[in-house]
Amino acid sequence: MNWEKIRQVALAVTRFVAALVIPIVAAALLKGEPLKGLAKLESLLRLLKTGVPLWVVLLLIIACVWMLPSAIRNALPKQPKLHVSWERISCVWALGRFGTQPMMQIQGDAIVTSSNTQERVILREGYIVGTKPLMSLGEQLHLMPDEPLACRLLLFVSPVLRKSNEDLVAELILIDHKNRKYKIGQTTFRSGNPKEKGTATSADAVT
Repeated sequence: MNWEKIRQVALAVTRFVAALVIPIVAAALLKGEPLKGLAKLESLLRLLKTGVPLWVVLLLIIACVWMLPSAIRNALPKQPKLHVSWERISCVWALGRFGTQPMMQIQGDAIVTSSNTQERVILREGYIVGTKPLMSLGEQLHLMPDEPLACRLLLFVSPVLRKSNEDLVAELILIDHKNRKYKIGQTTFRSGNPKEKGTATSADAVT
């Protein structure tokens, strides 16, 4: 059962009923009619047949005000939304070089889905907050609306924000073919760098 469609239909019906009832109640209040009397058909017909079409004017005003936000939203271009579900164990980062420049290589397997749009979204670049992308993603990702895509996100960024043995907790930003940016939220990337010589973990120290 499509609950989203049911919700939209229920909302439309509620708006329609409200657009009819509110002007009639407002007109009754302005004319001094008792609200209890509106439940009787004779009182309601007397109000609707009044020589001054106040309820019609109120109906038009309320309908215009009611429809204005929706019209504005429809006129504005929709911003697609991205949803990323990470395979946590695959999320790592490592040191590298871009020519002579130190960089961070960040990667992780994920399922990516786009919503709130009917267009294809092509993801081209990515970086984490505090860095800049040095090159495009490992591969361009073509996302069709509401179709999950299993992929590997591979980013190359600088400057280096962590020591080689530290995990990286960072907010990921992805950029599509129209240069729109999507905040993915904080993700933890384990350090995949070789352990420095002379550094021991608690397990290594046990004899």
